[in-house]
Amino acid sequence: MGAAITLDNVSFNYDDRPILENINLTLHDDDFLGIVGPNGGGKSTLLKLILGLLEPSSGTIRVFDRAPEQARTRLGYVPQFATFDSAFPISVRDTVLQGRLGKTRSRVGYNRHDHAIAEQAMREADILDLRKHPMTALSGGQRQRVLIARALACEPEVLLLDEPTANIDPHQGETFFDLLHRLHERIAIVLISHDVGFISRSVTRVACLNRTLVCHATTPVDSESIKHLYTTPVSMVHHDTCLSAKDTP
Repeated sequence: MGAAITLDNVSFNYDDRPILENINLTLHDDDFLGIVGPNGGGKSTLLKLILGLLEPSSGTIRVFDRAPEQARTRLGYVPQFATFDSAFPISVRDTVLQGRLGKTRSRVGYNRHDHAIAEQAMREADILDLRKHPMTALSGGQRQRVLIARALACEPEVLLLDEPTANIDPHQGETFFDLLHRLHERIAIVLISHDVGFISRSVTRVACLNRTLVCHATTPVDSESIKHLYTTPVSMVHHDTCLSAKDTP
């Protein structure tokens, strides 16, 4: 078990306004880490720092013992929102192939290997039968699977997901987490979610973030330990770090 990502006393300010303060976090290469916290607590900012899209105001971040921008191709990222222009009806297959950008060496387009990797990613995400469909014709849940397939096409060692179930119905959410459990058999995952119930049933570790990392425990997390993060009451969260994916109810 090695350290894939480490944050050492990381802080980030935006226009002199503190967004994150003194974050210390280690993600191991077999982790499925869930991050919860209120809106505006810095969760999406944390992912952007890990991806090297933002630079910390202080502290250091290492991704596979390198600077984030140097290791970015080893990370797969599923953003919180993705919109598709109906005037440009890109297909599912072409969207997934975008994950090969920065990986392919072809100067004239995607090569046979790129297409094979993209096809495998679509098969793993259960969307191969949709490969010729335009993105604008898909449901919210189908689009999320396409975005995961696009992230998988870059052959990542860590998958970062920002609120992936925000725009899909509960049934799709359950099958979505089944997919993540299968993926966790071979890659580490960092999942941001507003749905504490999903987080508690699905991950191996939980981090609670509201500008500071107030909880990063491998012991059960209950409502008392996180209720001060939110402006509204939260329900009890049952989290057992001994559960494996196959044991999760």
